[in-house]
Amino acid sequence: MTTPKFLIDAHKGVGPLRFGMTRSEVARIMKEKPFTRDGRKDGYELSDYFQDRSVQVIYDPNELVGAVQFFVLDEVVYPLDVRMNRPYKDILRWTRERDPAIVLESDGFRSELLGIVVGVRDNDDDAEQRLRLLVVHRPRYYQDAKEWMAEFRAKKKKKK
Repeated sequence: MTTPKFLIDAHKGVGPLRFGMTRSEVARIMKEKPFTRDGRKDGYELSDYFQDRSVQVIYDPNELVGAVQFFVLDEVVYPLDVRMNRPYKDILRWTRERDPAIVLESDGFRSELLGIVVGVRDNDDDAEQRLRLLVVHRPRYYQDAKEWMAEFRAKKKKKK
């Protein structure tokens, strides 16, 4: 069994990546040149994708880590020993046992209490389907992101 390299520390970070880190701190830890997507001019986030690990680090407007997205989950574990590369139904059941207030979406769910977002393919009835992605986020990340986007749109509208 693969030794986990990314242990989720709810609301603090995942593995060596901590929420609030700078881009240069992330680069030193990840030790590879990322593909950078800068969507700020369009009201979205700045993110760095690290291909070797299939990890995307998403930054807030101050270029500090706000969330980390995983596309390959073999090395991601929620303490004590919940491996995130299990079927969606198992992760959903496990999450519901800990957070009755999860938000269900057509393509997954979000748990503010556990600091995770889980994505699957839309309308896939396969009970054994695996997660498509996992986002580990800092507290209030999604609420704050909505506010940042609203502020951006208001500024853009004002300029016209």
